[in-house]
Amino acid sequence: MSVQPGDRQRQVINLGNVHQEDTISLTLGLADWALDDAGQIQLTPPGDSNTSAANWVRFSPAFVTLRPGETEQIIVDMAAPIRVDRQGDFRFALIASTLLPEERTGQSGVWKKYQIASLFYLTMGEAESHPEIKKAALTLSPEGEQAITFNLENTGSAHARLRGEIEISGDSGETITEPISNLVVLDDATRTYR
Repeated sequence: MSVQPGDRQRQVINLGNVHQEDTISLTLGLADWALDDAGQIQLTPPGDSNTSAANWVRFSPAFVTLRPGETEQIIVDMAAPIRVDRQGDFRFALIASTLLPEERTGQSGVWKKYQIASLFYLTMGEAESHPEIKKAALTLSPEGEQAITFNLENTGSAHARLRGEIEISGDSGETITEPISNLVVLDDATRTYR
């Protein structure tokens, strides 16, 4: 979402229980998030990051119980401050979590925590993304198959969401094309893609 200083926005998230038999109770909360070099989500406590927008956010309800197949709407209100230290991306995650018995272990009393996150990007002011392929190399996948690894960098102040095709031509004239869909490189960050 694009946000100007002092803007208020509202987003509705539909939260559903896909279990066919079990009723689940979920607690909702906020977190900061980032992506590591491999594109895996890293969650941290809200307000810990300089890109955090968690203090701008209120949501309701904070706790829901859903019967099998039932859904509930979560209202997320965001109010950007009038003054910020920088322009660019600010982020937060809305986390829904529950504890469920771990039936596969065969041990009674063992519970496992499950979480799902809705990720938000709030782009403040005149931010731009500047993604660039810094390096491409022929490598082997963990399964031993040939692969091409790309090192990407975004020097901009807003995230880049890359879509399209990578086309590679060899000396023999053979061309390989690989589609890319929603490959995110965060602002002022690097990313490896294989």
